Order: sequence, then C-alpha cells, then structure tokens
Amino acid sequence: MNYELISNSNSNSNSNSPPSPPPPLPPSSLFLGLAMLQLLYYLVHTIQPLIVPICFFSAWGLIILVAWVLWGAARDSVSIAKQMHQIPCANCQFFTDDYRLKCTVHPYIANTEEAINCTDYQPKTNQMLY
Repeated sequence: MNYELISNSNSNSNSNSPPSPPPPLPPSSLFLGLAMLQLLYYLVHTIQPLIVPICFFSAWGLIILVAWVLWGAARDSVSIAKQMHQIPCANCQFFTDDYRLKCTVHPYIANTEEAINCTDYQPKTNQMLY
C-alpha cells in the first residue's frame, strides 16, 4: 500500500477539500477480527460458570485480609500504648510540665522510652508543691 503525506507546500491541493478517507481493510484483516471475536465469545461462555465462585472467594478473601490487617494494627497499638504508659516522668518530682524543659535532671530522655528505667526518678510526695 502506498500512502501519500499531505503537506502545505503542495500547490495542487485544495485547502477547502475534505481529507481522503483511509483505504478499506483487506479481507484478511476482517476475517482475523471475526475470528478473534468468535474466540473471545467462546472463552467468555466457557469461563462464565466459574466467574461467580471466583468473585465470591475473592471478595471474602479480601474481607478476611482487611480484618487481619486491622486486628494486627490494633494489637500493635495496644502493645505500644502499654509500653508508653510505663514512662514514669509525669509522676516524678523533677518533671516540670513545661515544653521548654521537661525534666531538670535528664531533659533529653524525658517522656521517651529511655526514661522507663530512669535512675534519678523521685516520686512526687506532695502534689501541692509541684
């Protein structure tokens, strides 16, 4: 097949004429398209009885997977919260409740996991003094 390019430099072409239609498909391409449609039709009708069970198990598998991930996230959150509640800084007499200086003895480890076993921890004796 020979296709010609339309260019603006061609003085013989009329700028108002519509572009020429594409050449028709050869019969072999049409036959190939029909064969593909018949194959697709056959495949869809062959797989059709399996589509419902596949979708059913896929949907339940997805629901179980989401529930498992949410359960794991909740379990991890509870374990982290339990560990964070072991930090004794809020009940220590050296804790200031000021964001600029949280602890007068160990300001860099105040309210962190490193403060769980703080050797300088002193419980507040009288709440009115602090």
